[in-house]
Amino acid sequence: MVGSAKQYQRRADLISQSVETVKGYAKQESSVLEAVTNARAKATAVQVNADTITDPEAFKKFQDAQAQLSGASGRLLAVSES
Repeated sequence: MVGSAKQYQRRADLISQSVETVKGYAKQESSVLEAVTNARAKATAVQVNADTITDPEAFKKFQDAQAQLSGASGRLLAVSES
């Protein structure tokens, strides 16, 4: 009987630990999705035309927004693969 009680307690502990692990993953996935959404919004807000290419500051903003989107997309891909 004592052995069974220990097994039940161990199972309850494992369930609790599993729940906390899932919560951690959910929080991480949520933050990654939010980062992708924000990066996409910034990247699409930058208008590109012929003037952008000749204006170093405007082109830098475009490049930065694209780099941020690439980084966030990479993290999203890593989360989906794991």
